[in-house]
Amino acid sequence: MGVDLTADRVGFVVANDLKSVTDIIKTVEDPNAPPRERRLQEIILFAVDESFFAVRRRLGIALETTG
Repeated sequence: MGVDLTADRVGFVVANDLKSVTDIIKTVEDPNAPPRERRLQEIILFAVDESFFAVRRRLGIALETTG
């Protein structure tokens, strides 16, 4: 389960496109993968977590804010 959830997060960090990542998760048909609803819940929670923004800043791919 940890590998799948981590792969979801890595894909989201790089893509920075929550819709694309959730669409991909919805297409997974692997009986050994974590439940689809759990994966979607985890990626949505990660999308609003400070750790997501911190990773993107550390990688130098954070969105610039103005103001």
